[in-house]
Amino acid sequence: MKPKKMLILLIILISYISFSQFYNDELNKGEKIILKRYSFDPLKENIPNEEYLYSNISPILKIEPYPKFYIVQFFNLDSEKIDLLKKSFNIINYIPSNSFLIKVENGTDESKIKNLPEIRYIGLFQPWYKIDNEIFAFINSNSKDYKKILISFFENGFNNFLQALKNLHPDIEIEEVNKYFAVIKVAEDKLFNYSLEISLYSLTSYISIYKELQLLIENAIWLHQTNSSVGPSEA
Repeated sequence: MKPKKMLILLIILISYISFSQFYNDELNKGEKIILKRYSFDPLKENIPNEEYLYSNISPILKIEPYPKFYIVQFFNLDSEKIDLLKKSFNIINYIPSNSFLIKVENGTDESKIKNLPEIRYIGLFQPWYKIDNEIFAFINSNSKDYKKILISFFENGFNNFLQALKNLHPDIEIEEVNKYFAVIKVAEDKLFNYSLEISLYSLTSYISIYKELQLLIENAIWLHQTNSSVGPSEA
């Protein structure tokens, strides 16, 4: 390879490494909580609140007090804090910056969260955090065309919810169900309100417009996290 080309490649590589380091540093400053729909500093900015959307929305099933899902943010992270968190709670996943989504079961002493060292913020994982931006494009839709929705769940055990959803709204078509995802077909004029109802279910993780590639990506993430040889859509 010519020296000039090698120099160009070296510059590109250094730039990429520098950018990656800058990006990672920004994520781990311990300020902004970065979710799929929102990015906010809970101590310096208003925490997103779209509760008004639910004024005429009823849950599919009776809302049980547990499980609850909390976002817990630390001022900074180290292995000791993570170990303390693991001892009392089920960690669902990491959230930039310096935050975790945790599951709180019935009978768990929730005061243990506040007693963790160097806590910066504790807040419930709200229903409106679960709705993808693309869903909002259908808020005033009058179309009777059907659209597929991908519903992600924190864990298995949501079949009763899907059955209750179908019983309440017979027009919904359940296309595919696996361990952690469900694909349903919904008329576009009802898509937004149905998504609000689905988001009230505690085990719902995220609701988005279905894309074939998206499900493949979700499967790949699941395979990586579980070291399984079978993706959730194949199990």
